[in-house]
Amino acid sequence: MSILAERDRLLLNPEGTEARYGKDWTVVRGRIVSFGYGHRQLTGDRLDGCVPAECQHVPRADMTLDATVQYYNPHRDPRMRTLTGLDDVVLQRVLDTPGVVGSIDRAVSLAVDLLDDVANRRFRQVRLAVGCVGGRHRSVAMAEEIAHRLWTRHQITFDVAHLDVGKELLQPREHGLRG
Repeated sequence: MSILAERDRLLLNPEGTEARYGKDWTVVRGRIVSFGYGHRQLTGDRLDGCVPAECQHVPRADMTLDATVQYYNPHRDPRMRTLTGLDDVVLQRVLDTPGVVGSIDRAVSLAVDLLDDVANRRFRQVRLAVGCVGGRHRSVAMAEEIAHRLWTRHQITFDVAHLDVGKELLQPREHGLRG
């Protein structure tokens, strides 16, 4: 059985770009968005991707996890290049990368702390974002795993949206910016 099939994962749309973990559809505590910095606009006139410090149109979030530099990039493996973090082989490769699980656990801890301590009292929702270069591999896998752990360890339901998972692959020059 696949990793994703074993989870309480319910798709919100037919493209598979949004998902919800958990069984409680009435109380969503937050949203996790994955994205690719390479699909964002640079400040100025260039439109060919960017590095995090120069990006515009990065999703607003209470916390943004930048996965562009420290973690292995599955895009480098020709067998994984056209796959995404929703595919088991990519998800497992990302989770096996040194440091990824620790970062995921810290993001889960921070999300729980934000919900408990500082989340908007009226809406009580927290927004997390995870970015990598192309928005197809690392950020998708990490966003999925963060949501899964929030549900399985804390019974907290988060929506997951993958902004760039369906976009065209970045060219090697663009992908070589970082990660």
